[in-house]
Amino acid sequence: MIDAKDNFLKAVAAFERTFKCFIAVHDYAGLIRESLPELPVYHLNPYCTIIKSRKSEHLSCIAFDSKYVQERLSQNNEPFWKLCQHGLFEAVIPVVNEGRTLGVVFAGPFRGNSKNFIDVLLTGRKPDELPEKWSKKIPEVAPSANSPVIALGGLLASGIIGVIAETRKRKMSGGISRKEVIGDFFERNHSRQIMLSDLAGHLNLCDSRTSQLLKQYFNKALPNCSMSTG
Repeated sequence: MIDAKDNFLKAVAAFERTFKCFIAVHDYAGLIRESLPELPVYHLNPYCTIIKSRKSEHLSCIAFDSKYVQERLSQNNEPFWKLCQHGLFEAVIPVVNEGRTLGVVFAGPFRGNSKNFIDVLLTGRKPDELPEKWSKKIPEVAPSANSPVIALGGLLASGIIGVIAETRKRKMSGGISRKEVIGDFFERNHSRQIMLSDLAGHLNLCDSRTSQLLKQYFNKALPNCSMSTG
């Protein structure tokens, strides 16, 4: 029987073939990697690799995305296009569940005309010019809000939510106690600060009930609705 995860990974492969691009996912809440460890977290494609190898100094993709993409998403969590510091376009599709941005799906790279581009995201400097021999190999796209890349990328983001829900359901039905689920969540996310809302979303419970469980199982209170697991 094919489950939601199998279907989703097939959809990702079909998306990449259709648009001749690559998918990468950044996980903000620790839920995506837990359910879909197969998804790449870095922009692993031959074009970006070549560009970075020829640059003595460059802002890493993760640093760029952490600063500029998350800043944009904090204001509006709708999908958008970005123009990176190397002159390449990517579609940015947030993974949103019940108003919380769990992470981001990136689809790219593409080349396009930025002269009429209404939503360019830059570091404040002109992007690098790509050598013609490379740029010809990169698929071209018209970066607009109604692009098929954005529309179908939204379906991938919804698919991620479905896989997370299925993974959680299987854990609960497999006889794993809530205490074990909470302990496993902390272990998987030990290197970052965990918000109470992150854990509540993982357990599919409200914040107050989650606080009660933390007190019951671990004798910990979260008066400020956050705790560090380090």
